Amino acid sequence: MEWIKKALELIESGQVEEGLAALSKSEKSADHDQKFAIAEVYYELGHLKETERIVNELLALYPDEGSLIIFAAEVMIDGDKEDEAIEWLLEIKEDDPTYLQAQL
Repeated sequence: MEWIKKALELIESGQVEEGLAALSKSEKSADHDQKFAIAEVYYELGHLKETERIVNELLALYPDEGSLIIFAAEVMIDGDKEDEAIEWLLEIKEDDPTYLQAQL
């Protein structure tokens, strides 16, 4: 995850395009956990389209992952897609550890 730190350092030092390019490049060889971390960085930077794209890719692989669904719902809410967010949250099963969080 060193490359994420380097990308953030570039962005924070004003080299935004270079930092975003580094994130995009690293995404191509990232494993699923690293892709989730990249999605979180994009989200923190306000790049909802990129965040949503990565989250949707991960949801296709892990459709029952409660924490991923909650993150997807947060992204959708920020993107003014509240109805979709609610639909996703309703998919979380009662035995999932994130069920109570999803109900809030």
